[in-house]
Amino acid sequence: MNLSGAYEDAKMELQISPLIDVVFLLLIYFIVSAKILQPEGDIPFQLPAQTENDSPPDVLPIEARLRINEDDSVVINNGMSFDPSDKDLGGLVDQLLSLQVAAESQRVPFFVTLNPTLKTRHTRIVDVMDACAEAKVTNLTFSKPDE
Repeated sequence: MNLSGAYEDAKMELQISPLIDVVFLLLIYFIVSAKILQPEGDIPFQLPAQTENDSPPDVLPIEARLRINEDDSVVINNGMSFDPSDKDLGGLVDQLLSLQVAAESQRVPFFVTLNPTLKTRHTRIVDVMDACAEAKVTNLTFSKPDE
């Protein structure tokens, strides 16, 4: 019995109608599930208006800039310097407390900005931060180290 001849006579055909049905079903699925985007030109927005008022703001904050040098000395923005051997920085605490009292009396915010050099020891930065915590400073930031 030779079955190979029977298969040669039969024509192989691809049934395309089920394939078309599946493609249309997928197309309908993706069209229905796609999120419709709103074109950018249809989004309403309003540009901020320019004001003619060039007056300075009513409230200027008080800021204490603390420079921490490589030799562990601390210099406050008014020029007062604190010795590197003073680990507790009691004078700095007193200065920060007086600036904070001045800010509270003027009802303005009080900020402290630390400005260490690139070669400042981390332990000295922590000492200065401890002094700020002792003075109950709540707004403490760091500035970019000087070269």
